[in-house]
Amino acid sequence: MGLASLVALLPALGFVGLTLLVGRTPAHSGGEFCAANPQVTAGYGGRGLVLRYRTAGGQFVRLAVEPFQLGPNTFRVRLFDVTGAPATAGRLRLGFYRLEDTSPPDWVDMGPRADDAEYRVTRSFNLPGWWVVAVAVGEAEPVPFVLRLDQPSRAPLAFAEPDCPSDPQAEAFFRRALDTHRGLRAVRWEEQLTSGLAYPSESGAWVYVAGQAEAPDRFSLRVHNPDRESYDVFQVGAHRCTRREGQSWVCSEAEPRNALDFKGLASAWGFQLGRQEPVDGELTQVVTFYEPVEKSWYAWWVGLDTGYLRRMAMVGPGHFMVTRYFDHNTPLGLTLPAGN
Repeated sequence: MGLASLVALLPALGFVGLTLLVGRTPAHSGGEFCAANPQVTAGYGGRGLVLRYRTAGGQFVRLAVEPFQLGPNTFRVRLFDVTGAPATAGRLRLGFYRLEDTSPPDWVDMGPRADDAEYRVTRSFNLPGWWVVAVAVGEAEPVPFVLRLDQPSRAPLAFAEPDCPSDPQAEAFFRRALDTHRGLRAVRWEEQLTSGLAYPSESGAWVYVAGQAEAPDRFSLRVHNPDRESYDVFQVGAHRCTRREGQSWVCSEAEPRNALDFKGLASAWGFQLGRQEPVDGELTQVVTFYEPVEKSWYAWWVGLDTGYLRRMAMVGPGHFMVTRYFDHNTPLGLTLPAGN
């Protein structure tokens, strides 16, 4: 899948179609493990993943996982600055944990390095399912790399469907969270998307989206894609204005969209409750599910006090995305660019 296709998958327009570890404690009721269907026939597997995200401090983390299968895997980390030049860190740690269980992350301290060589460690995936590899650079907030492992794995271009029914409690929890999100007056989000492939460079693809939406039909996007082109979008009702980097605004009529709706999740199933963990100062409950049209998996971190969607991860064909939602119900006053 080319990078242009990845950008088209961004869900920011309100419908998600565009848009070692041993002895873990299961988080599902009754302790059962809901595996994925092992029959995955498409895509390729056994070649590993190459992922890239940006830290809060502006550095880039390139994480390579080989072979991304059950058993021992090699995790290789390189750091880059905003110019793409190799960077170092006074301290770098990796934390490994599963969304399906309640055990704390297993942290590995990689130690300081005096050169720009890669950090490397071997750890084992002992079960399929949802894995998080948290990368902590210095004292900054860890960057969560959210992964979905099948047996056998055909990532990053194909993922198995679930082979067990939805947990009714998990589905009800998701429906309440969806209703809360749809009922917001406004919200902002930051989204990072990477493909899992070493393309168009050895550092992998990366797209950043800064978005904001105001009910019922206003939103803006700033899409930064250093490997291709960046652009801005503003839409108010049926009027949309876009501007490619270095060019003038171009405005036209467009179908009104509610960027808070998540219409693309209408056919989602395979709901399961996962762990609880704090996100942006609030304890959240993880709920995971599968969307069959896009053949993609989702994880939502939903605040237990507010009911707000705090974080969303999507894992699909050539698509590893983490989104942070914030400033819920903060007035935005979105308007079209001046003069349009």
